[in-house]
Amino acid sequence: MKKSCLIFILVMLLILSACGGNAGDEPASAASEATAVLPEEPPEPSEEATAEESAEESREAAVAAPELFVLSGPGGEFDIHTEDQALYLQDVYTRAAAYADGWHECSKPRSVRLEWTFDGENADVTVFRVLLDTDEAFGSPREKLIPASEERAAEFCNLFIGADYYWKVLAICGDKVFESGVSGFSTSSAAPRNLNIEGVSNVRDVGGWIIDGSHRVKQGVVYRGAAFEDENYDTHITEEGVRRAREELGIKTEIELRWITQKEIKSRSESLLGGDVNYYEFEFSYNDEELLEGNAKSIARCFRTIANEKKHPVYYHCRIGTDRTGVLTYLLLGFLGVEKETLLRDYLFSNFGYVGGNRSVDSIKKAYIDIIDSYEGGTLQEKITWFLKNKCRLSDDVLNRVKELLTEEY
Repeated sequence: MKKSCLIFILVMLLILSACGGNAGDEPASAASEATAVLPEEPPEPSEEATAEESAEESREAAVAAPELFVLSGPGGEFDIHTEDQALYLQDVYTRAAAYADGWHECSKPRSVRLEWTFDGENADVTVFRVLLDTDEAFGSPREKLIPASEERAAEFCNLFIGADYYWKVLAICGDKVFESGVSGFSTSSAAPRNLNIEGVSNVRDVGGWIIDGSHRVKQGVVYRGAAFEDENYDTHITEEGVRRAREELGIKTEIELRWITQKEIKSRSESLLGGDVNYYEFEFSYNDEELLEGNAKSIARCFRTIANEKKHPVYYHCRIGTDRTGVLTYLLLGFLGVEKETLLRDYLFSNFGYVGGNRSVDSIKKAYIDIIDSYEGGTLQEKITWFLKNKCRLSDDVLNRVKELLTEEY
């Protein structure tokens, strides 16, 4: 009996072995089909990808070799403004129309150009990594990767005004990295700090303007400009423009001032800069008789948003960044203590952008300048403060916080 059972078991094992495996295995045909599908060959890495990979490796310790480099930057102080922009800023503020007409895009700043030579004869350089920072220790540098096959030069835009800059170059040669010495330059303190967001006109930092002999408006906190997209003015922010807005300017909040209930534009669910950017629709009327007091509630919302440091940096805009954006900027800078002539110069600087024609002080005098001048107070700052407290119902806490966040010593 035991012998017959043993023979039966051996027979069953032979049968299972002949079938090719366990019952849970795939059929042979399916298995052979799966093995027949070969993975695609990975694409050859692009020159840009190779440069980025090499640059990532260069973040490790580099060999100091200043003798191999010659750095050439701007001689003396660098002015971010174009020739016409600089001439206007030196002229009487009312003469903006002599330099710009509002029909042509001339609002962008100049970029600084940094050049170098590298004398490493036996070094097989793949990419140069250029670092630029206002910190001599390069704690948070901006950087450009320049493939060795290209011209040895890098351009940076959207510089702070009245700042000291430091820069250096790293030559990446496989597993070796050679580091230049540090060079530097300063930027002119002349405001405004106009900015370059590709595809968008009339963009400026609200900061940079002088308040008094020891204080100025802090840069990099609040920006003003045109919309990121507007069909009437053929405005369309580019991919590079989005990168600059996010990475170079660090924008965390967009405030839309265009009129939605009157169907000037359709409501959006998020910013064109991305879903992680705060997006608020605080619509302003563009009618002259409502431009100031008729927009009091929306003005209050803007100030409360600016008073929240977690929302910084903030970018606010209407259609072309001139009238509704202009009145908000006039109130904000005037509240901080910037003098009236400077506020009007900032407004007229918009003529360098594509804003649909020449703008003059006369176009805003009746709409809000004369009204503000009629308010209680001995100075423009006091009159604007009265408006913000009594018409916009803003508390001292909010106003003091705005002043604290936007004012700095220099």
